[in-house]
Amino acid sequence: MEALRPRIEQIANDLLDAWETEDEVDVIDTFAYPLPITVICELLGVPERDREEVRNLTAELLAPATMAEAYGRFAMYVQRLVDTKEPGDDVITELRDEPNLVNTLVLLITRS
Repeated sequence: MEALRPRIEQIANDLLDAWETEDEVDVIDTFAYPLPITVICELLGVPERDREEVRNLTAELLAPATMAEAYGRFAMYVQRLVDTKEPGDDVITELRDEPNLVNTLVLLITRS
């Protein structure tokens, strides 16, 4: 975990730097929400181009009205990612053969 500290600090600093040009800042929307989901996406190995999709699916997973449909789309996304992702130094690579990988990732992401 200590090895992750510099990258997490960089992500936090990048989020805070964006505040410099703003007159008002919503701390939840611009820091408290994006920080953990960004860190988790990096740990998992989610490509940067997919992170907005993951953020949107996460929000839908937490809303009762869209939960079931979002879970299906999220499960399809995770399966596609597992099938096509190049191996790397990330959680998905390590857990690629885990039979409950989709459920594990849904829990990890929605609990952030």
